[in-house]
Amino acid sequence: MADTATIGHNSAAVGEMLAEDPALIFRDPSMLDALVREIEGEIEAREIDTETDKGRKAIASLAYSIARRKAALDDAGKALNEDHRKAINAVDAVRRDLRDRLDSLKTTARKPLDEWEAAEEKRKMAIDRARSIFRGALGHFDTIEAVERMREQVQSLIVTEEVFGVQYETAAAEQKRALESLNEQDARIDREINERAELEKLRAEKEERERAEREKAKKEAAEKAEAERIECERKKAADEAAEAERRKHEAALEEERRKSEAAQAELDRQKREREQEAAAKAKREADQAHRSKIMTAAKEAIMEHGGIGEDRAKKIVLAIVAGSVPNVEVRF
Repeated sequence: MADTATIGHNSAAVGEMLAEDPALIFRDPSMLDALVREIEGEIEAREIDTETDKGRKAIASLAYSIARRKAALDDAGKALNEDHRKAINAVDAVRRDLRDRLDSLKTTARKPLDEWEAAEEKRKMAIDRARSIFRGALGHFDTIEAVERMREQVQSLIVTEEVFGVQYETAAAEQKRALESLNEQDARIDREINERAELEKLRAEKEERERAEREKAKKEAAEKAEAERIECERKKAADEAAEAERRKHEAALEEERRKSEAAQAELDRQKREREQEAAAKAKREADQAHRSKIMTAAKEAIMEHGGIGEDRAKKIVLAIVAGSVPNVEVRF
């Protein structure tokens, strides 16, 4: 990029220079400050007159001219941006083509190595899988079928020095040990099958003995139960007879007791009646004496305070007791 020379702003008005070449402000950074100072000078130099129409128009005209200069300079900037954008797009198109074509050439150049690495990875995976199967064959198997399925997998793997390389001898030894382990598993499972068969036979014989013993015990228990049932019925009959005799004796005693209690109850009733009659009589006599005492006191008070004779006082008291005198009573 060529060096940008500073323009001598004193030789001509900045506004005139930018009117001829608006893009100049983007090439010379100092132009913006010079333009701002020039406009500030115009603002300071104006005469403000808001009282007249001419004065107000002059203010509006200066503001409008500033807006026009701003729009012209901004449009120039947009034009420069568009030119730069076109240049950038052209460069980006070349970059995309460059990347695509050189990536393709890189892939072509690396293809033999990629193919070798893929084959090597496949070989390593095959080795790892084979050795994993060999190790799996050393595990515990419960059935001959499971052993045979594992044996087929172990025998289907061809261990060659070409494929296994430095791991050839180790893998071959692992395969041999796997087959030996599977043979041992076969023998062990056969032994276990035979042992289970023997145990099953012994268990069946034991169950048969126990069944016979249970049948014998059941028969003996049935015979014993029958004997106990007969004895129980005999004892029950004897007990029932004794119980009947006991109930008969108890009934006689109960009847005797009931008659005795009935007689005693009658005597008690008669005694209570006599006592109740005596108590009632005593109560009546006491009540009568109490009433006579109260009535006598009332009679004597009437005689004393009324100055009347005993017969008349007695009649008055009797009238009061009988309720014949309103609002007057004798309290006993």
